[in-house]
Amino acid sequence: MSLEVLQKLFSPPSTPVDSGSKEDWQRTEKKLKVSFPESYFELAQCYGSGSFEVNEGGFSLYLTTPFSDRYGEYWETIRHRLDGDKIGEGDEYVPYKVFPKAPGLLIWADDLHSSEYYWLASKKTKNWPIIARSHDNEYVQYNLSLTDFLVQFFSGRLQSPFWPKRFFGDDPTFEFKPYKLPPPIEYPKLSTLYQLYANNGNRAGFWYQRFNGHANSFYFLRTIAGKDSAPVNESPGEDGRHFGTADIYAGNDLIESDSPIYGVEVCQYFLVDPPKALGKT
Repeated sequence: MSLEVLQKLFSPPSTPVDSGSKEDWQRTEKKLKVSFPESYFELAQCYGSGSFEVNEGGFSLYLTTPFSDRYGEYWETIRHRLDGDKIGEGDEYVPYKVFPKAPGLLIWADDLHSSEYYWLASKKTKNWPIIARSHDNEYVQYNLSLTDFLVQFFSGRLQSPFWPKRFFGDDPTFEFKPYKLPPPIEYPKLSTLYQLYANNGNRAGFWYQRFNGHANSFYFLRTIAGKDSAPVNESPGEDGRHFGTADIYAGNDLIESDSPIYGVEVCQYFLVDPPKALGKT
């Protein structure tokens, strides 16, 4: 199997990034109204998104699966450029349709030398040819599976007018580097301002920030429904809201005292320490 041969060249990562589950692939296929080649699914399950590096980065082929955060923007950017080239320069410059027109070019990888690698994606079959395009706008079609293409490419057996015959040298080294996952975002525990007031023993006098608000904006709660202590009915009043007041700070600077605040029972807030140099309690 060509995938097994590829694995001997490039050791797969222990935890592939953006590999997608079978269900993820099926949802994406349904959305695009296509059936991806089986070799694409197998490759993504084995490697995920990342770069195939030869000679310690002397050459890199960047594989991006449909489940990468950058794929949507990546595909749209390439698609709009191809559409523009086709309109501006004509069919000779872009001799294929551009997906979602079918069969059309659908990007799956690019490389260090600005070459791009497409599927000639069809909505009638999953046997999609591979189209390689050089930075000089030369197109070459390969009727190979994705794993066959990669094995022949990296072993030097694939012929192309824009790859030198001894592309990787006599004794190349191979390494696959998965894209790094961003660190998980740790969101604060969110509550309504009424809940923060109640959890503080039905007392005001605490610092908070609003979720998705400015990182340098701080609030010091003065009152809710005219009270700085004692229980407040959780149900809004006749006006539909609990009003409150708070001191508003930009960093250490007081911007407004006893400012009216709204949405006490609906907006999301979280407790914070006072801004530096302020010790108000």
